[in-house]
Amino acid sequence: MSQPADQESTSHDGKSGSADLLNREDLLALVNGTRGLASEVNLQSLLHRILEEATRLTASPDGSVILHDERRNCLYFADAVGQDANLLLEQWGKNSALSIPLVGSKAGQVFTSGMSQIVDAVVNDPNHFKGIDKDIRRQTASMVCVPLITSSIQSGNSRIIGVIQILNKFDGNYTQRDKVLLERFADQAAGALENANLISDLFAHMGLYATEDLVSCPGDLRAKSLELLED
Repeated sequence: MSQPADQESTSHDGKSGSADLLNREDLLALVNGTRGLASEVNLQSLLHRILEEATRLTASPDGSVILHDERRNCLYFADAVGQDANLLLEQWGKNSALSIPLVGSKAGQVFTSGMSQIVDAVVNDPNHFKGIDKDIRRQTASMVCVPLITSSIQSGNSRIIGVIQILNKFDGNYTQRDKVLLERFADQAAGALENANLISDLFAHMGLYATEDLVSCPGDLRAKSLELLED
């Protein structure tokens, strides 16, 4: 089935086409944007940093990291930036009663298929979950959404843990260049999120449950945690 003119989808494995879409300035911006992600062990700080860089790379005001809740088998906003960020996290966050469905939402479609999506006219997209727009009383104009895919070094298996969804580009519609750039960035972000989750679990076993413990822990403890991940 062909895609509507205002919607494009491509397999993440295909990287939305050739890397030739990215010029030298794009690659430098990507390097600068991903620098330091792997060493950020505090999950909430990492999520916010990912969104700051993702929205900067795509010249966008709004964005979110949407992760999969395995227990409830649904999606939730792990972090968001933009005009309605606080409301989204309050109403549709991890501990909220509301959730983003896997079927009938653009984030769910990208998560289940592993295929990135660009939508120019979101309001006309049948897979756009309009419950959130109704809640924030604002329509989403345009969107680019890419999967967050982690890979196991030992097994070589990959796993989709969520998506990065960027909205309402400042100038015009999202392009293939935006999508490729965001996919490249998401590759690094997914690995960093996986590491941060593992370190958070490790610290919890050591009795360091509070966020402050993760931020202010001694450098040698942070280094040891990273060494354990590498092993």
